[in-house]
Amino acid sequence: MAVEYRTTTAGEGGIESLINYRISWGAIFAGTVVALVLQVSFSLLGMGIRVIEPSAGGVGMGAGIWLLLTSVISLFAGGWVATRMSGVLLSIEGILHGLVIWGLSTLVTFYLMMSAFGSLISAAAGALGAGFTAMGMPTGAEVTAITDVARTLPNAALWGFIGLLLGAIAAVFGGWIGRPTYLMKGAVGKEEREAAERFRKAG
Repeated sequence: MAVEYRTTTAGEGGIESLINYRISWGAIFAGTVVALVLQVSFSLLGMGIRVIEPSAGGVGMGAGIWLLLTSVISLFAGGWVATRMSGVLLSIEGILHGLVIWGLSTLVTFYLMMSAFGSLISAAAGALGAGFTAMGMPTGAEVTAITDVARTLPNAALWGFIGLLLGAIAAVFGGWIGRPTYLMKGAVGKEEREAAERFRKAG
């Protein structure tokens, strides 16, 4: 259900500017589900065709590119679905729907990743602790593994930031073009021009 949530009144001469930004949380939830399910599906496909394969050095270049591209596609689709289901017409409303899709999908993904990563860290810490207790000191292989992980963290953080940025752009673009403009040809431009004129007069 679309909800109007911002109203502004300006001008000492009685000029009123009524700006209504509508947001549909049901549509945002649906778009987030679409984006996450698509990402999971693409990840399974990548493992099935052996683009994504586990390796001792972390995620390979091919797997990283696959995950980046599929994330962009998934967020674009999520933003498009959310805006189309919400029925909003203004560009800013579509952009806001896409942006919220990106934020919500990112939070859910990071939560799942951190949960899995925390389990792996606990298991690795338990194994290392057992090794230290039995041997009195870490082996060369254990030291090498820890060093490799430490070296890959900066690159992983950088690529993660790039992925988030591209994902935000894709979700916003999907939200922007997802507006059902075919329902009201010319109405979007007219409403935006009227809103801009009200802002100009109020200023």
